[in-house]
Amino acid sequence: MGDEGESGGVQAVRTWAGEAIGRARALLPAPGTVAKASRAHDDSVTELDALSRLLDHDPELRASVTLWLGGALTLRHGVGGGTPEDRERAHGLLRDVRDPATKTGAAASIEDRRWAALFLLTHAMPLQEMLGGLSPEPDATAMFDMIRREGPSGMVAFAAEGRV
Repeated sequence: MGDEGESGGVQAVRTWAGEAIGRARALLPAPGTVAKASRAHDDSVTELDALSRLLDHDPELRASVTLWLGGALTLRHGVGGGTPEDRERAHGLLRDVRDPATKTGAAASIEDRRWAALFLLTHAMPLQEMLGGLSPEPDATAMFDMIRREGPSGMVAFAAEGRV
């Protein structure tokens, strides 16, 4: 349906979704900085969660909102905020977006599927915890330990998270 056939409410929800996605993108830490928990993480998760239930009429936009909800949950979990369930929920949402065989993944753009794969990799990579947050680079020692512990088949599974 084109914009001219949409009600003002549908257009308002689309605008809100675009702005909410922009706020979630802003949670990505700047290169070389230590990521820290903030109220913005909680606000973004709450907002995107509410929006995700309003977008049945637009599968592509719903897929984008689902991606950034999974991303916001990932980022919040990564900085030590949120709940213990954030990681599991984010993983499920991101896998749905990344996989074109799912309803959400079929509607997702290639860019959204790539973002989902990137966020999924952060679930598997060991990150360095520092005073005040997470380091901007992975913990190399823990990465080598993971490679040794997981072996070839485990690393193939790890690499599969990044495939689109």
